[in-house]
Amino acid sequence: MTPQNVNCEAMDRSMPKMNMKSYTISKTARLFGLSRSTLLYYDRVGLISPSFRTSSGYRIYTEEDVKRLRRICRLRQASLSIEDIRSILRSEGNSTADLLQKRMEEIGEEIVVLKAKQRLIAAMLKGMALDESPPEVNKEMWTFYRTYSAGRSLFAVGDILYWTSTGFYSTLF
Repeated sequence: MTPQNVNCEAMDRSMPKMNMKSYTISKTARLFGLSRSTLLYYDRVGLISPSFRTSSGYRIYTEEDVKRLRRICRLRQASLSIEDIRSILRSEGNSTADLLQKRMEEIGEEIVVLKAKQRLIAAMLKGMALDESPPEVNKEMWTFYRTYSAGRSLFAVGDILYWTSTGFYSTLF
């Protein structure tokens, strides 16, 4: 995507009088595979605002805005929250490293839980292959679940409530 040269006479008087590389909101969104509404949202929550507006109110993003948006997109790809991204953009150094380290640890915990779910499903599939009956959660599978879930639920709350109401827990032990 090539930037357009902005006619600075169409800009507000507060904008410097020079030609520069600039992007409309639609072109900026397309550069990153985002929707226009995502950019409007990022503006509303204070992550990025266009550097300029035309006299008719059109948003104009500069190369610096594009660099900032590239950083925002990379942080979102790492699953950082909007609040964490805002903190990172406001400060540099240790706080950035601390937030990234925290997110890396959270992802590690999520991987442990996902692997436990994967093992549980594999055990259920194995049980189905052996006797073609519907999968059941037996004492061994439940113990496995409790050991590898790291305190997080691998099952939906509705399942746990159902098992509790039917006395399933009492049959495990």
